[in-house]
Amino acid sequence: MVGTVDWTNILLALIAALPGIIAAIFAGSVHRKIKTPSGTPIGRQVENNLHTGLANHYKLRSIADKVKAPETPEAHAEAEKVPDLPESSGGVGG
Repeated sequence: MVGTVDWTNILLALIAALPGIIAAIFAGSVHRKIKTPSGTPIGRQVENNLHTGLANHYKLRSIADKVKAPETPEAHAEAEKVPDLPESSGGVGG
């Protein structure tokens, strides 16, 4: 019996796989629909916020250095929580 197909096994495999297939399709459609009110995808918005926050940080550090503003222990403690800031990496200002 070479060339015969056992349709029972194929049908059972499809029945078992059907919930996973439906879940994957649903997750994909939800992923495509999630956007901010401006229409920007969430990931891009998070990346933009990261760059804006870092730009603001470096600008404020530059101003603080020029006016010789003292760093408070609270500010240093908060900066230590963020790995990309110079205070937490032992770089400039730390």
